[in-house]
Amino acid sequence: MTSLGFCLCLERALNDYNVAFVTLQTILIVDDERAVREFVAAALTRAGFLVRTACSAEEALDLEAHHPVDLLVTDVILPNINGPELAERIRQRSPQTRVLFISGYPGNALTAHHLRGGSAFLAKPFGTTTLIERVHEVLNPQRQ
Repeated sequence: MTSLGFCLCLERALNDYNVAFVTLQTILIVDDERAVREFVAAALTRAGFLVRTACSAEEALDLEAHHPVDLLVTDVILPNINGPELAERIRQRSPQTRVLFISGYPGNALTAHHLRGGSAFLAKPFGTTTLIERVHEVLNPQRQ
């Protein structure tokens, strides 16, 4: 991202979401449900994160190839490429990327392999406070 792009994102975050501070950590949100993407993006932007969104795993892979992220927040169930496979592909390129899986389906296809170091799960529905706390836990595990 260019410095102008960062400034525009920062200005939008400060004006649109009443952000008190901004972190340089970038989060990619992937969910095929627009309402979920927008809710998560607004909450994390208000919390000071730089946020990108994608409605599919394919779009997410393209975005991440050009702009690596610190955290991937992805729905488990996505069309074509599911959340765990998306996380695996991103981690092949960027092993340091942390992952927060979200899902409204209990007992879905997540295994211990998917939830290894740097990964976590959050069940839908969730509120803003719970989301932000979980994101901080995943990004800063030493604070726990």
